[in-house]
Amino acid sequence: GGALGFVGEITGVEMAAIDETLRSGRVPVLNSLGIDETAGSALNINADVAAREVARETKPSRVVFLSAGGGWKEDGVVVPELSMEADFARLEARDYTGRQGTLLKLREVKAITDALPPSSSVTICSPAD
Repeated sequence: GGALGFVGEITGVEMAAIDETLRSGRVPVLNSLGIDETAGSALNINADVAAREVARETKPSRVVFLSAGGGWKEDGVVVPELSMEADFARLEARDYTGRQGTLLKLREVKAITDALPPSSSVTICSPAD
């Protein structure tokens, strides 16, 4: 097996355990590890990318991201609500120098909302919420 320093791309989502968890009425809590199909070793997967792929497969009514910061912030203040349809272009045009992870999260949240029914939502909140 390899060290967890290796990074992989998602080629599919194994839904059996997720489906079983949902059928039992529980909420699946996912990590962002994958398996190298040829070597069988564990790979790091970006958690935002993993969430997008699982959301595309499961079509949930709500996706929740836990964040130490407590939500999406603009100028250091948590924004109570955003519409990816109305706000995405403005948000994407901001300067994310040194914060490329924030831009990736924005793009992944947009991809999730685009893939789900209009009644679905994405929430970014702190674990205490």
